[in-house]
Amino acid sequence: MDSNSKKSKVLYQVDDIAAMHSQKIGNALRTVDSWYPDAGELALGPIAVEPYGSVTSRGQAYRQPKQKMDFYTLLDNWVTKGKVPEVEQQHYVMAILIRGGVFGEKGE
Repeated sequence: MDSNSKKSKVLYQVDDIAAMHSQKIGNALRTVDSWYPDAGELALGPIAVEPYGSVTSRGQAYRQPKQKMDFYTLLDNWVTKGKVPEVEQQHYVMAILIRGGVFGEKGE
């Protein structure tokens, strides 16, 4: 950081108007998954939008493939098999796609 700079209370601005970086929006999206299995019973609140519902601070994945509620299973069933998931799971799949990432297929 330049020692001659003054600290500002506005972290980011465009045309003298406070703004948000795309990273901030992405981070906000990461904490909206309240659709994971047993969310109501566990009372953890929303978790990060992750393909397997991983919460590293707890060492737990809340969307394990055996439950068929993980991103890859839901997307594959929806796109290739025409099995439309429940609306909440559609929101989850779309949140993952908006968040972005590398979605590759295993090589054969």
